[in-house]
Amino acid sequence: MKKILLFVLVVALVLSGVVACSPAEEPEEPAEEPEEPAEEPAEGVDYEDGVYYAEEDEFGGSGWKYHVILTVEDGKFVDAQWKGTHRVPQTNKYDQSVNGDYGMVEYGDATSPWYEQADATIDYFLENQSVEVPEDFYSSEDGHTDAIAGVTVHVVEFFETAEKALANGPVPEGDYTDGYPMAVGEPSDNGWQSMIQLTVVNGTIVSANVNAVATEENDDGEIDDKKALKEEYGMKEAGSELEWYEQAALVEEYIVENQDLDIPLEDGYTDAIAGVSIHVDEMVELFNEAVK
Repeated sequence: MKKILLFVLVVALVLSGVVACSPAEEPEEPAEEPEEPAEEPAEGVDYEDGVYYAEEDEFGGSGWKYHVILTVEDGKFVDAQWKGTHRVPQTNKYDQSVNGDYGMVEYGDATSPWYEQADATIDYFLENQSVEVPEDFYSSEDGHTDAIAGVTVHVVEFFETAEKALANGPVPEGDYTDGYPMAVGEPSDNGWQSMIQLTVVNGTIVSANVNAVATEENDDGEIDDKKALKEEYGMKEAGSELEWYEQAALVEEYIVENQDLDIPLEDGYTDAIAGVSIHVDEMVELFNEAVK
């Protein structure tokens, strides 16, 4: 009996030793960390795809009027242009600068040409994808900024006009060739030379500029143009209801609204545009020459 009890105790000790010496249960492997969702691409601007255009309301004191052209694809800004047309039709400001004809560096002590500063402004805009700028963006009252390296010109015109372009909505597709077609008439016997320039975006005429320049210098050695003279041209004094530049504006509005200048003429005049009492036959000829 004692042997049996002894045998039982030995077996019990052996078993307890096996248990004691057996490896501890391996802890469960921690659940794999869920993968972080891929970063969502930046949302595009909330605008309809298309080409947008806007210009300043008036020609500035230097004779230039800025305009902005924006292109939106897949909800994002993919291209922008910042240019300017002159009161007296000529090459647009951006191309003049590229060609070296706008001497801002040579004559204005600028650090770089205007087109380079325009490009830098556009790069900033495309990178930030917004017409809105931070509250402290402008460093002066006339719209300069320190936020864009190398840009010393005021840039407020670009951002304000870009915002205006988006508010206008996309430009419908038209049949003309994009660009700045212009035509210049022959000097007249009364000392004026008529001219016209159009701005075409997405095949649509978005702006028209009708003017006339004097063929001889004035007493100050300068060349007058009818738009700059405004009331000094004196049509109201001669009995007209509107000055020449005001009537020219009505012709321009007609062109943009109708996308042509196909109007009936009688002795050079027309009744098709209310308020216009000046000769428009040469304007019609120049329009047709510009778009041909």
